[in-house]
Amino acid sequence: MEPCPNEKGLAFFHESLAKGAEQKRQVALLVTQLKDPLLSELKDLLRQHQKIAAVKKYQQATGQDLTLSMMVMNAIEKGNP
Repeated sequence: MEPCPNEKGLAFFHESLAKGAEQKRQVALLVTQLKDPLLSELKDLLRQHQKIAAVKKYQQATGQDLTLSMMVMNAIEKGNP
């Protein structure tokens, strides 16, 4: 039997949900802000299955952290831009 979460556990859970939702909003905004030639270069790298190179290129161009950069590449792969 699993123990019931306490207030601290519930607070952490709700904070994590809020952080995740904020990251998704930020990624959506970052994707819409991508323009050529960078966007085309990233799409080309992703088509060539070079996701790590695409992430690094995006990080160098924008200064974003690894987590957001990966999330942006995932969004591009899914066809969001």
